[in-house]
Amino acid sequence: MAEEKLDFALVSSRAEVKTRCQRVCEDFGYSFGNSATIEEFLEKGEPGRVVLADCVVSDTKEAAAEFAQGIRFKAPTCFLICVVSDRLDKEGAAFIKKSGASLILLQDELMNMSKLEYACTQMVKADYLPVKTSDFSIGKPLPFGVYHLLPMRKKFLQCAFEGAEFTDEKLKKLSEVGELYIKKSAAEEFKKYVSSMNDRSAAGLARRCRGQFLALYASYSELVLLLTDQSEQSSFKQGEELVKKCRLLAGELMTALGEFGNAWEIVNNSSIGEFGSTERAPAIAAYAALFGLQMNLNNIDDMMMAALLADVGLLLLPPAISAKIRDQKLDRFTEEEKAVYRKYPLRSLDVILTRKLPLEEKLRDLMLATHERADGTGFPKGITGRKLTEGAQLIHFCREFDRRTLIRMGVQRVDQKEARVQIINEELNHPGMFSPVFSEKLRQAFLKMNN
Repeated sequence: MAEEKLDFALVSSRAEVKTRCQRVCEDFGYSFGNSATIEEFLEKGEPGRVVLADCVVSDTKEAAAEFAQGIRFKAPTCFLICVVSDRLDKEGAAFIKKSGASLILLQDELMNMSKLEYACTQMVKADYLPVKTSDFSIGKPLPFGVYHLLPMRKKFLQCAFEGAEFTDEKLKKLSEVGELYIKKSAAEEFKKYVSSMNDRSAAGLARRCRGQFLALYASYSELVLLLTDQSEQSSFKQGEELVKKCRLLAGELMTALGEFGNAWEIVNNSSIGEFGSTERAPAIAAYAALFGLQMNLNNIDDMMMAALLADVGLLLLPPAISAKIRDQKLDRFTEEEKAVYRKYPLRSLDVILTRKLPLEEKLRDLMLATHERADGTGFPKGITGRKLTEGAQLIHFCREFDRRTLIRMGVQRVDQKEARVQIINEELNHPGMFSPVFSEKLRQAFLKMNN
């Protein structure tokens, strides 16, 4: 049965909140519904995958908590975002979180930052992760459900339930459907499922790499949502555990990519990520691992972690700036927008340090340098070539490589080899992004990959 849920349901009577949420849904193609009051929502409102409750209108934290409880009663499985007054303290936010909210946003964050966009993409489209029919084994019970997408209706249809076993005939039929999907919450089980096959063939290694990449993606998403939450519930301990988990999964993925050697097939097999670089960070980390291995660089796990954390600050940018990033129209920034954008790496670091998450000094420096250029025209500090590490340059390259090869509606897909050649040739003709030594290392590594 296809899931027919509304994508986004708003409970608010304020025109400015409705306009903000409608714009997000229009930008991403999400279905939208609005109830002016909690009473209207409970009586005839349609539950959505994401429900945003405007709790700013509530007089007390107790009233806001009742608001959240009422919505949770009507929509028990939704991702509930509660927007609260900027004056509410963390204890009050935690009280509302315990009443059923999935995420707490301050009013200023809703209206003037891009946290809403990230939360929506994670809970609507990116709640389903792409897999291949070749990832499944005949006669092996599934520890999770499997879905396929109905493109015309933009709905997911469950084609296999937990505990079911695929037959050869069913897998052949499903291969005609195209891409299959699992719920993001099942990513860890999927990793265990594919790893248990002990298949050392090329197909088996690809299967294992995909499982590890999707597990990393899911854990990273959980970490970012934790970092965006204003409630005290978002604890230091939980954040520390997620950082450690991401590092462990990144290391496992690096090892698997070293054996398989084709991050392109694993990472770019679907349009995971539709919101700037924050959502694409796991892809950039995977490319850094693959290219770093080809270049024989050290401390690749640090590069992967820096790639994961460096773009968290994008979520603090105003919606208008984020929209231009999504559309790859950075050349249309106003001078004021450009100045705000060029400070976002510093804000990424601030988010991590404010949560008191463990971060070594070398990793902090690496995070801040991934937009720097050898000619000193990068940001946020204008570091020149002599001080620019190979790790920072590699992440910069991988971000640009990902931008050019990302699958986008209405834009012709660029071949990954062509993208690599384009970047290298542009650097040879107009040097400045990378140091000459690093450019030559890249060129030699790509020659080796092409042979």
